[in-house]
Amino acid sequence: MSVTEKQKMLAGELYLGNDPALVAERRRARDLLRAYNATADDEETRRAALLKTLFEAIGPGATIEPAFRCDYGYNLAAGANLFVNFDCVSARACSFSRLIIRSIPRCGARGWRALHRLRSATTSGSAAASSSARG
Repeated sequence: MSVTEKQKMLAGELYLGNDPALVAERRRARDLLRAYNATADDEETRRAALLKTLFEAIGPGATIEPAFRCDYGYNLAAGANLFVNFDCVSARACSFSRLIIRSIPRCGARGWRALHRLRSATTSGSAAASSSARG
């Protein structure tokens, strides 16, 4: 049985980000986020339903102010009574970097994690060797 690119990604291994299944999952997340970010302040029920669809788990009383962005969403969990202010971005794709938020991130907070581990032997001389990872 061959390993999928998603399985590689979640295991923290090198994977192809342009894999059609991963592209479709990112599009799904973007569609949900587009709807979420377009909600009005009085649409708390709709916001909660969209986040419940997007996230792995969301605790009671969790609030994330639009605009919010993430790559897949299914690897994120929000703790009870969470409050995230405007313009938060979470670009975390690997399961080892599951983000369980229980604090109050500041405005414009960013959460990045490397999507894969770069090894000099596999990236030597390539464009990937010059890229940097934030964690």
